[in-house]
Amino acid sequence: MPTLQESGLQFTFTPDWIVKRFDKHRYYKWLSGVGIKGVDFIGIYKGQQLFLIEVKNYRRRNERQLPEHLIPDSSALGQAFADKILDSLQVIQTIIGYLKRRWWYAMAHKIVSQLPSRYRWRWDWYFWSQAQQLIEQHPDRVRIVLWLEEAQSVLESSGSIKGELEAVVSTQLNHLSFSRIEVMNIRQNSLEGINCQLAMPNNYSNS
Repeated sequence: MPTLQESGLQFTFTPDWIVKRFDKHRYYKWLSGVGIKGVDFIGIYKGQQLFLIEVKNYRRRNERQLPEHLIPDSSALGQAFADKILDSLQVIQTIIGYLKRRWWYAMAHKIVSQLPSRYRWRWDWYFWSQAQQLIEQHPDRVRIVLWLEEAQSVLESSGSIKGELEAVVSTQLNHLSFSRIEVMNIRQNSLEGINCQLAMPNNYSNS
């Protein structure tokens, strides 16, 4: 089962998932120099649902984090998240445009589509083509997720910003047919096939 780490969290995905580090992928890196920002993970679950997942962890992870660093600004965070979603969709569209200009793409797609499903996902380009297909043909199967870990001390004093975040992002993305935001965390996770836990301190990544 694939395991990915982000922002001090470790995500383990069952074999039903094909998941990639969006902002580390070579296709994304070709475009990142022009100011485009992508989400952390992109995944396809059981070949039927596309997930764009951004991870934010405001739990205290080291002594350098001051108390004010643990308090997210719902308006700023919501806007940044919405911008990443829009940029990520643009990246996917650009990737497919690039692939379609390759001489081999149409032939390869025709051949691979005739193979059993378990073999198709071996090709990276096939993953991105399926992602774009879900966006264009099945927007109801596209899910936008913000994985948000909030500091316990902040939750106890001022409560969760989940509701505020959902409102901000829904307003920013209301022109999309799949604009509903889902805020998840370790305690509240309704995503099938994903387990999340705190990573060991020496494995923390900063983002």
